[in-house]
Order: sequence, then structure tokens, then C-alpha cells
Amino acid sequence: MIVYGAVASSALMMAIVGWFVLPTGQPSAPAQAILPIWVLVFFLAVAAIVARRFLVRWERLRDIKLLRGLDGLLGALQANTVILAAIGETIVIAGLISSFFSYDRGDLVRAVVIAGVVFILNFPRRSAWDKIVTNLKDV
Repeated sequence: MIVYGAVASSALMMAIVGWFVLPTGQPSAPAQAILPIWVLVFFLAVAAIVARRFLVRWERLRDIKLLRGLDGLLGALQANTVILAAIGETIVIAGLISSFFSYDRGDLVRAVVIAGVVFILNFPRRSAWDKIVTNLKDV
């Protein structure tokens, strides 16, 4: 939870600093050069959802519990959370890069909103972890 909050906070701080540091004037890159960045953002957002579905599959978690025990299961859940938070932070970084190329603060805002959705969807809820541990306790 602490690491997840730290990653989300650092992403928000990058966005705030980027908002104030963003130069004004004519864009340094044409719109066609910025399009691949937004394709990347789209694929990262979809990848976060797909990765979450993959990382919290019951069969995978059961196998981890059988191989590594309860501590290994909790470690895997922690690693999953850090991976998903890193995807959200990468979205903010891509939006920051896009806004620096286009000189458009709207790009930064869009990336922060998309990253916010990714952070909210992947938030590590204690009740979900308790449910996973309780259901896999007898395995």
C-alpha cells in the first residue's frame, strides 16, 4: 500500500511539475509525431487491465501458494501491485512527453486522467487480499 501510494504520488508530482514547467509557444513536433505516444498510452491502459486479469487468476495464485507458501503468495501480490502501478506511472510520463512536444497542457491532463483510472482500477484492496488468502489457506 505504501509503495503503491508512493508511485501514485510521484506520478501526480511529475504531472504538477510538468504543468508549471511546460513551455509556451509553437509546438516543436507535428501532430503526426505525437500520435505514436497516444497509441502507446492506449496500449498501456489496456495492458494494465489485461495484466491485472492475468496476475490475479486463481490458478496462478494457487500455484504460487503451493510452490512458495503464504509468504510467497503475499510477495507475488505485492509484486503484481508494483507492476500495475508502474504502468500507471508510465502513462503519466508518456503524457508529459507528449505535452512537451505539443506544448499542450491538455495532453498532460488526458494522461493524468487515464493514469488515474488505471491507479483506481488496480488499487490493492485489503478485503480482496484477505479473500485471496482465506480461499487459498486450505490449499
